[in-house]
Amino acid sequence: MIITDCESSGLRPGFDIAVEVAWCDLLDGRGGVFVPEHDTKWVLHNAEPKALEINGYRERILHAKQDDGTEVQRLYDTLKGRTMAGSNPAVDARWLEELFQSQAKLDV
Repeated sequence: MIITDCESSGLRPGFDIAVEVAWCDLLDGRGGVFVPEHDTKWVLHNAEPKALEINGYRERILHAKQDDGTEVQRLYDTLKGRTMAGSNPAVDARWLEELFQSQAKLDV
């Protein structure tokens, strides 16, 4: 089982994006935290202000190194054929599907 948690620019389907992803594989303890590649100016201009406050975007994420696709691919490979869980896996699955399609160019 893979536990995931995605921080986002808001909760508007088809508009907001994941800005941070954390995951842990309960089978072997592997996991990670990464900031997907994204346009920080877009986030600062378009995100829901409350979302940025809750996830600490300006303090933690804004200037963090963004993933080059390596971590997205690693998480995709880890999730293949496995069960995903978390506090809101249906929402996280939507964010991750978008990341897998756009950044890793994977067929999900």
